Amino acid sequence: MKLFFTHGTAVAFEALDGAGNVVDGAVSASSDPSELETFIFNSSTGIRAIRIEGAEICLKRICWTCGEPPIEPTPPEQEWQCFEAGQYYKTENLSLATVAMGPVTITQASMQRNIPVPLQLTDCDKDGRLDIGILWSESTALAHAMIEISEKACDGAFPEQVEIVLRHGSPLTLEALDANGNVVDRVSDPSSDYTISKVLMLLSTDGIKQIRVIGSELCIHKICWLCKANTQIQRWSTYE
Repeated sequence: MKLFFTHGTAVAFEALDGAGNVVDGAVSASSDPSELETFIFNSSTGIRAIRIEGAEICLKRICWTCGEPPIEPTPPEQEWQCFEAGQYYKTENLSLATVAMGPVTITQASMQRNIPVPLQLTDCDKDGRLDIGILWSESTALAHAMIEISEKACDGAFPEQVEIVLRHGSPLTLEALDANGNVVDRVSDPSSDYTISKVLMLLSTDGIKQIRVIGSELCIHKICWLCKANTQIQRWSTYE
């Protein structure tokens, strides 16, 4: 389990298993609220709760992975490329067939009888920044909403690792497709809590050209990728 947070006083964390036993812990004597800290807790018996002692604590992100603790990779010698609607658009628009952001383009879904479901540019999480709204792209769609990445993203190739920061109001599946249209990865989230932002990751050494969206009530904050994937990293379940 991983916590990202800031704090204004000394803090202590204790990880508890299902029986209430302390199985891991961490402390920080820092009192600088501008400094982001990360604590990782591990236990082969599982972690049911985290006990927190301290004050002025601001939790930024909570992540976990099931099974063996993930390998923490050495930072790759490459930079994430990230794209947000606000980099390319300045005003809201509630009826768009496509949203283009440099090397990445999102296209609307179509219902049966070829009825389009327009994309939206709107501040759907009320943080003062434009997001991309996908109102509907369920399994019964005639054509699903698609995220397409240009070969220009990676100098003539497609990225191998894509992360999408979003929130959604119904169960969601994202399918990664290679240049031949084959499904090379898939990630699903059964949650329907629209108040929580999440990070969903897709991996393929064959490259990811498109991402098929199967779900509804999506608010996409950011789309990021690495041209070369870190194949040792495990998927984290992430909540903000």
